[in-house]
Amino acid sequence: MALNGTLKDFGIADILQLIGQQQKTGDLVLSKDNENQAQVTISFENGSIVRTETSSRDGRELIGTMLVNAGIITPEELEQALEKQRANLGRLGDLLVEQGALKTEKFAEVVRLQTSETLYGLFHWEQGRYEFEQRQVDPDKMLIPLRAESVLMEGFRRVDEWKLVENVITDDGMTFEKRKELPPAKFGFGNDDDGEGEYKNIGKRERLCYGLAKSGATVGRITEQSLLGDFETRKALSNLVKNGFLKAIPGKTKGKRREDPAWAGTLARVLGVALVLIFAAAIAVRFDMLSFRFGFASAARVFTPPYQGLSSREQIDRIRCANSIFALEHGQLPGALEELVDSGLLTKGDLAFPWLEPYYYRRLDNGTAVLLPPLH
Repeated sequence: MALNGTLKDFGIADILQLIGQQQKTGDLVLSKDNENQAQVTISFENGSIVRTETSSRDGRELIGTMLVNAGIITPEELEQALEKQRANLGRLGDLLVEQGALKTEKFAEVVRLQTSETLYGLFHWEQGRYEFEQRQVDPDKMLIPLRAESVLMEGFRRVDEWKLVENVITDDGMTFEKRKELPPAKFGFGNDDDGEGEYKNIGKRERLCYGLAKSGATVGRITEQSLLGDFETRKALSNLVKNGFLKAIPGKTKGKRREDPAWAGTLARVLGVALVLIFAAAIAVRFDMLSFRFGFASAARVFTPPYQGLSSREQIDRIRCANSIFALEHGQLPGALEELVDSGLLTKGDLAFPWLEPYYYRRLDNGTAVLLPPLH
């Protein structure tokens, strides 16, 4: 499969979806024309991400620096490993484990963090080029393969929530003042969300960041120490500020704010136009549903592609509800969406509306499922 072009024509989400659906093996190279020709290489094996490499990591993103900043190893231990690496070209992680500076499991955790930060950072790229070449790849033994669909859904979630977080945590230099103590953990520190009532969004990430938010500790420093990544650290700090546990103190020099991806700006403009055209759009939705129910020619559709995308979100929610009902009745999610039709929960038209092609659906081994609109 030859795949190359610009990110304005074919975005990150489309590329990941295509490679994941077709379960391809090979290397995807993404390059950015500015920022010193930044380049990221993502290796896929049967549609799963098994390695990432980037030519643009700054000092904070280098794995050795990440380990030192997090307090996992000392600068001296890093320098010792680097000297050995220069002598025999071995892997830094293997050398650190060999000299007893850290355990394999901890190094693998940092590798996964570095990989996720690289991948989800791509969702903010507004321009650049991509090229995918099918070939045999060398998986990173420290990285658990990541399904492309899972990365896609998580990337969308982060982009959707980023603005809300950034409204509270405005810069890397921001510090915090503790206003009150956290309530005791009801279910223990190991749970993702152990709060309840008004503090239901206070979990282990918030507790970790609260402990690191010492006097003078900046957002950047807390991010380095927490090993949660930029987004999860800021989200946890945002929750702590919103719930009154921390007071945010703006830094003297604001850090660089995240750029919205190009398609996010387009969506905002589409929503503005939709306010003017809402009445006509409602009629179009009704007419399109009728065309599916009674077999009218699909050419009669009056949807524009942007509005199809908005309508698709509502339809996906409807399919997910049908999935939940099916699971209650049968003890598991359907293996294919057609089973929802056979059960009378949906019609055939529901599985394509508002597109001409059906939705992409896959039931995973862990009992969950991936549901995405068709590739356009």
